[in-house]
Amino acid sequence: MRSGMESLRHAMPAILPMREDVRDYDLVLVGGPVWMGHAASPVRSYLARNAGAFNSIAFFCTMGGSDATRAFREMAATATREPAGTLAVPDRDIEAGNYHARVNDFARALSQAPPPAISRPHPAEGGLHGRL
Repeated sequence: MRSGMESLRHAMPAILPMREDVRDYDLVLVGGPVWMGHAASPVRSYLARNAGAFNSIAFFCTMGGSDATRAFREMAATATREPAGTLAVPDRDIEAGNYHARVNDFARALSQAPPPAISRPHPAEGGLHGRL
């Protein structure tokens, strides 16, 4: 119940710091469940914490409903970056085992995507970073 209310209120709960820096990766996959039609609040917190730092990003989600459009829009806005790809898998497909081909297609499409057009130097290298 609390998680659903956080999503409806667009809450940004506290999350632990990550050990890895997203700027060190060409592509970062971010995902989680869709709660009440919205991106899960911990996912939103992670994206907000790293907004503007992703070289390239892709989203995936699981959901009880049938449409992740709003959740993916929220994720892109919070990350300040359009995704290289998205994958939404309804719970019913997970339960039936009918998701493997879509996951493989998603991974294949991402692996064939061109590298990110923008490269930002890591701050440790003396470069500046921030929002584009």
